[in-house]
Amino acid sequence: MASSNAANRETYTNRLASTRLIGDAELAISRERTTVDRIAFDPAAPTVEKDVATYRMLKGQGMDAWTKYLGLPATSDENRLAAAVSARRSQVQNELDAFADSVKGMDDAAVKVALKKIALANTDYVTVSADLKQFQRDQAKAQYDDSEASFQRFRAITIASVVFGLLAGVFTFVSLRRAIGRPLAEALGHFNRIATGDLSQRIEARSHDEMGMLLHGLSQMRDGLVSTVATVRHASEAIATAAQQIASGNLHLSARTEQQAASLQETAASMEELTGTVRHNAENARQAQTLAANAANMADQGNSVVGEVVTTMKEIDQSSGRIGDIIAIIDAIAFQTNILALNAAVEAARAGEQGRGFAVVAAEVRMLAQRSSAAAKEIKELIGTSSGKVQAGGTLVTEAGGRMQAILTGVRRVADIMDEISAASSEQSTGIEQVARAVAEMDSVTQNNAALVEEAAAAAQSLEEQARMLKETVAVFRI
Repeated sequence: MASSNAANRETYTNRLASTRLIGDAELAISRERTTVDRIAFDPAAPTVEKDVATYRMLKGQGMDAWTKYLGLPATSDENRLAAAVSARRSQVQNELDAFADSVKGMDDAAVKVALKKIALANTDYVTVSADLKQFQRDQAKAQYDDSEASFQRFRAITIASVVFGLLAGVFTFVSLRRAIGRPLAEALGHFNRIATGDLSQRIEARSHDEMGMLLHGLSQMRDGLVSTVATVRHASEAIATAAQQIASGNLHLSARTEQQAASLQETAASMEELTGTVRHNAENARQAQTLAANAANMADQGNSVVGEVVTTMKEIDQSSGRIGDIIAIIDAIAFQTNILALNAAVEAARAGEQGRGFAVVAAEVRMLAQRSSAAAKEIKELIGTSSGKVQAGGTLVTEAGGRMQAILTGVRRVADIMDEISAASSEQSTGIEQVARAVAEMDSVTQNNAALVEEAAAAAQSLEEQARMLKETVAVFRI
């Protein structure tokens, strides 16, 4: 068998590889000739340089394949044939190289001569290469024949061994059947009864040989099964009872959890409504805060206007005082003018006829002085009345300014209170939203718990069903 494997390995790793490399080298020469023929067809073509480069590439590929072949293991006969092929190959390659190097300077006659030399050299190369390939095929066939002969020998030996083994097996079977047939039948009977669940019959081992040991082990197995079945029965009954209790408890817990979830949902809804109300109140508080701030600004502006009115009234009072002083001066001037007119009238009377005209003038001046004095008194009375009213108005304006200041203080206090209310409402809204989120999370957790409780209830019911099935299964055994 080893020689057959070695022959197959030699065929695969050496002969097939050698044949492939020889073929690659020969194919490269053929492709080189094709390229050279294309060059010879038109040596002046613009593609000659490219074709020459292609030729040199193909030459390199062929040399690589031939070098790899020469590196493979070979016999002396194969080396002799390979040397002949190498010589012919070198001759062909030299002719091809000579043509490729000097094709540009050749005429048609020289080209024909060169191609003829290449053809003759290639014919010799193909002939010896064919001999080498035939040698490879002969060697592969010989190795195949050796492998086939080894396989036939191995086949005959294998058949003989199988026949001998069958005869030995038949002899051993007959002997063992005589020795262990009856105890084995008894053991099979016990196995069949145990398989049907009958553990009531005890097993006795009456010998100390292998079959006695088998029956003794079977007896121990039966005793162990009896103990196990009894334990499983008690355990299955306990599991069934516990599963019923768990299922009942889970059902009650599921109902209470669902009730709690419903309550939490109602609470969450109420919290949402309360959150909306508080948010609305906070919005109203912010609006009231804005209105209070506007009112404070307007009160502040009114207070400023009242201050300006008070200042203006004081200025009017001062102007009235100055007008009264001026009227007093006018009254004094009228009084002096009246005295002067009286004096002038007295002097005119003394002058007699000559002072009559002067007396008329003095009378007119006196009349004007009296009228001026009367007008001054009337204006003084009006100024006095106006001054009193201005003072009363100033008092009222001052009182109004004080009240506006009180109003401004109150409005500012209201604005401060509204700020506090707005801040408190915002904090309250934030707190209620946090409580609402917490209630929502509690609702989600409760719903998840309800789902888990339902799953636990389903698992408990499944456990109860499995315990019942286990009891029914164990009930098959009779102990």
